[in-house]
Amino acid sequence: MSTALTADDLAHLDDAEVYQRLAAAKKAVARDLLRDPVTLARGLERVYRVRPHLRVIAQALVVLDRGEYDRLMVWTPSQVGKSSLAAEWFPFWWLCLHGEDRVVVTSYSDDLAMQRGKAIRRYIGEYGEEHDLEFLAGSSAAQDYDTTAGGGVHSVSIGSGLTVFDVNLLVMNDPHKDCADAESQRLREHVHDW
Repeated sequence: MSTALTADDLAHLDDAEVYQRLAAAKKAVARDLLRDPVTLARGLERVYRVRPHLRVIAQALVVLDRGEYDRLMVWTPSQVGKSSLAAEWFPFWWLCLHGEDRVVVTSYSDDLAMQRGKAIRRYIGEYGEEHDLEFLAGSSAAQDYDTTAGGGVHSVSIGSGLTVFDVNLLVMNDPHKDCADAESQRLREHVHDW
């Protein structure tokens, strides 16, 4: 059964009813996009390229959200879309579902962490309103911003202090800058201890 409105249907409605139905349809589409982070990314940015392995990662992120496990490690070769999905679209998706949560995005360098935080900030600015996600007045910093729902994003390098920042979701992307760092027992322990 189709619920689409025809031109004849619209002709019998007053303007207020038409706008109300259009707003309801827009909300329904926005809710449908929240099935998983890949669906959200593809639905909002037509240039986002969905590959089969990204669907697998997205489903694992959905299971993480359901609480079936409390941490997830994703290992892929470089340049396959993992970081864009897991460190940018996933935190945005999470905030759309849990607007009150505090998200920390971290990496081996401030620059890389801030790059991820800026991407999430852009998604909130461009698409957040559809999901009742807006910036709190005065939240203008690229690396640390709050939402009106009480949540927010903080972008830091590994090793930076987080003692005054509540964390509901921690996304660690590229904890090591290269293979030599990743193979160093001391540096691995530093990341683990942090």
